[in-house]
Amino acid sequence: MNQPYPGDRPITKNHLSAWCISIACGSLLILGTHFSPQHEEAIRVTTLRWAGTIPVNGEGSDLRTTADVLSTLTNFSSVTVPDDRKSNAKDAGGFLPSEPTEKSPVASLIHEKDGTREGNLKSVRYRTTPSRFTDLHQIEADARKRDYLSKLDPNHVPTMTLVMDDQMLSPEAGVRPAGKAETRQHRSTHKPTDQAPNLVECSTTGIGDTQDNDVLFMVVDDLNDWISLLDADSPIKTPNLERLAGRGVLFTRAYCASPACNPSRSATLTGLRPTTSGVYGNKSDWRHALPERKTIMQRFIDGGFRVRGAGKIFHHHLDGAFHDDASFHDFQHMQTQKYPEKKLNGSPDYGSRNTDWGKWPSREQDTIDFQTADYCIDVLKNHPADTPLFLACGIYKPHSPFFAPSVYHKPYEQIQMPLRRENDWNDLPAGATTLLRSKKWFWRGMMGVEKQRQGSYRDFIRSYAACAAFADAQVGRVLDALDNSPRGDKTTVVLWSDHGFHLGEKDHVEKFALWEKTNHIPLIVVAPGVAKAGVKCTRPVDLTTIYPTLLDLAGLPADPTCDGVSLRPLLEDPKAPWKIPALMTYMRGNHAVRSDRWRYISYSDGTEELYDHDVDPNEWENLASDARYNDVLIQHRTWLPKSEARQVRDLKANLRPLLLK
Repeated sequence: MNQPYPGDRPITKNHLSAWCISIACGSLLILGTHFSPQHEEAIRVTTLRWAGTIPVNGEGSDLRTTADVLSTLTNFSSVTVPDDRKSNAKDAGGFLPSEPTEKSPVASLIHEKDGTREGNLKSVRYRTTPSRFTDLHQIEADARKRDYLSKLDPNHVPTMTLVMDDQMLSPEAGVRPAGKAETRQHRSTHKPTDQAPNLVECSTTGIGDTQDNDVLFMVVDDLNDWISLLDADSPIKTPNLERLAGRGVLFTRAYCASPACNPSRSATLTGLRPTTSGVYGNKSDWRHALPERKTIMQRFIDGGFRVRGAGKIFHHHLDGAFHDDASFHDFQHMQTQKYPEKKLNGSPDYGSRNTDWGKWPSREQDTIDFQTADYCIDVLKNHPADTPLFLACGIYKPHSPFFAPSVYHKPYEQIQMPLRRENDWNDLPAGATTLLRSKKWFWRGMMGVEKQRQGSYRDFIRSYAACAAFADAQVGRVLDALDNSPRGDKTTVVLWSDHGFHLGEKDHVEKFALWEKTNHIPLIVVAPGVAKAGVKCTRPVDLTTIYPTLLDLAGLPADPTCDGVSLRPLLEDPKAPWKIPALMTYMRGNHAVRSDRWRYISYSDGTEELYDHDVDPNEWENLASDARYNDVLIQHRTWLPKSEARQVRDLKANLRPLLLK
């Protein structure tokens, strides 16, 4: 079926990507595909052949659906259909081949989605939110459906609403259009076993076949880009991340939504940027800001998945007060961080107990992340095969304190040091100084410790590397369990870090800045049936894409209020056009835009930075004051948020008992 039949329209690989049917009755041949109503290329094919009736090499341009196949078949076969078995499907044979005469719209349906095509307009909405269009496209001018006319030209919407309402009859009417599906509550595991001799169903693994997949959702805390996954010359080796990337798409220019744990995770898990939610800081009460917003886990609960998780998924401060119980059926909270009797770095006055590093504990089994991985391994081993699973795994390291068993330190005894430039702050604007004023103690304190105990800075770097290697090992343990699970080859995997981390570059330690090192992160998406294995995508993307991407891959209703867009086009073709740069925000009014070549930073006081990553990957030369780059500045300013929500209140410790009830 991969070759075109003589005299028929060619059938492409994409046409056969989801599933195909062939019906042989006499000498009639009908081919059709169907995956999702919003993807024109996945449903727009019907081929008919009837010797002596339909001429070869003919083509009809009328709008039809595969629901018309049965009416066409019965008409050609002179079969009488009882009145109580008739549908509103139409015979397509009379229009093949001819000038278009049938002007009525057509509808396609799958799960909760309703798709309608009239003339050159294609629209999609969801029965769960019938007033919202998620897609409205002009097919001839926008074949890949990149432009959303419902936002760009809302005048089209009322007309298509009437068309769709006419096509999608309500259940109360007692009549359902041919092919209209019931609203899905759970994924069906039924597979037909008894089929008529002349009906053959062929299942393929082409592009688009992900709706029956489980989901493994992994986040690693504070993992920056100084790892072998993203930099082959990096001393920090991450073989398990590379192993995972070999199964899917590695986004080499992926960025967080905000370089701090709470706003980054809130944005990723809700699909809303800090500028939309008002969640700008680590103390911001995200659930108070978004009381009705469903997290990505809740969307999968609504879709019939069993959602389980462990470790650091939400921000972990205040003993888990930021956690959202409604997002999980079952969750193992991150274990409490334990500490040695005294600080290992010998500097009790530097920071807190968390500002520490060294070889500890002696047993890997006593670490937070080992226990988190154990939980996830047990779930993968024992989860019922007939129940769809969404499993969230939150790895805490390399978050401080930089503790890891000694075995993970050994490879890094002579670790190279990060690249730094003396006087790197000389060309930074006032906005940078203001934003980072409260964080300067990290670097100043580090230099003070180094002066007192020479080699402390290298020990700090070594310990971060050991923690990153330890985190990679825990990811590997979970991947081993996935490989040995019954549905290992039917699992969509997403792995990301909440933000990057400075290790002294630009005289800065920690995150909380808008430079590349603080925001550049690993992002891997494994989507069997959609993405090829071992592919790299260099398009700049940020973490607000994860929410819509997972909905898209799972066939769940899209959410037009998301600030990000689905990565599906890049999963299918990593070189596909991508016009949206990555956007990062830290505290209200401070933003960074990352395009293919440039990093642009705008501070709340109006001062700016601009770096050319083609020649300056370390961001040592701020070009914002150079008039030669005015056009670049103007272009990147257009991507800054047009409005910004007010910062929400902080979550207070004394509110925690009430919130956890």
